Amino acid sequence: MKWATCPPLRACAAIIGVVWLLGCHRATSLRIVRPDPADPTGYVEVLEAPGLATLYRGGQALVARPGFTLKADDQIETGRDTSVIIRFPDGGNVVLKPLSRVRLGSLYLLFGSIFASVRGLFSVEGQNFVAGVEATEFLFAVGGGDVRVVVLDGVVVCQSKTKAWDPVRLGAGQQLIAPLADVPLVQPANPSELADLRAWVDRVKQAPRAGYCCVEDRVYPAKSNQCPGVFGSSEAEARRSCAIFQSGWCCDRGRVTQGIRAGCGGEFFFDLQSANRACAAPPEPTGWCCQDGKVTSETPSQCHGSFHPDQKSAEVKCRPLIQ
Repeated sequence: MKWATCPPLRACAAIIGVVWLLGCHRATSLRIVRPDPADPTGYVEVLEAPGLATLYRGGQALVARPGFTLKADDQIETGRDTSVIIRFPDGGNVVLKPLSRVRLGSLYLLFGSIFASVRGLFSVEGQNFVAGVEATEFLFAVGGGDVRVVVLDGVVVCQSKTKAWDPVRLGAGQQLIAPLADVPLVQPANPSELADLRAWVDRVKQAPRAGYCCVEDRVYPAKSNQCPGVFGSSEAEARRSCAIFQSGWCCDRGRVTQGIRAGCGGEFFFDLQSANRACAAPPEPTGWCCQDGKVTSETPSQCHGSFHPDQKSAEVKCRPLIQ
């Protein structure tokens, strides 16, 4: 986060070591991710999460869902199998791991773990602890009376709010474990843990959306990365989008064009052959033609004389010419 865009907060941040995330910096999106029932190693983004993720606001517990505008003092808590991704306008994001709870305004981790991938000045706090960073990726965990910070990239400066110990500067590949009443321990992070953490974060962030796919006129449950047609978060949305944006062929006033259903002023088809059949000119009726004194059975386009639907009319027309 950049202080230059919020001058009034600079003094506050300098005093307590906390950069405010909301206010002039509003979160722009909220994603809710859980394990994919069809793939034990994968994740899927869900539209709503009753019992999976909760937003606490003004003393009320609300079902967290994408599209919420987050406010200062909001609290978000994740369930046993749920992660929440909060994205900010500058491109930074924070991933709440399962069984975690944060308070927004300044990002305060009440319990659990978060993974932060941020740009610019940023900080996270817990009880008696502040981790200040700039353009970095790190894990911040609170539990069992300890605070733990693991740095994947960049630099994190860890401080005691009570000044019980001097600030500690951590680089990539280092971790800090800080008991609340003791001097922190700084040591190399486990490379295997770092690799597992990176792989987990990537899977969560890249999770496809769960919803419905519409192919031609068929709607079925699917994930966004497996839908060859029009995808919607709900069955109704998929059907509405399908009706508007599905691509195909339009037969309008005898002419076949390719486009979307919404732009078709005539009859819409999913395949070119059906559109061509519908747009083909109807067969010409067979009638009678009077030409050069002769009456013959022909179609209107074949007749270069006077065309008549019945033979008698044609003969009457041709009579003066009959010898």
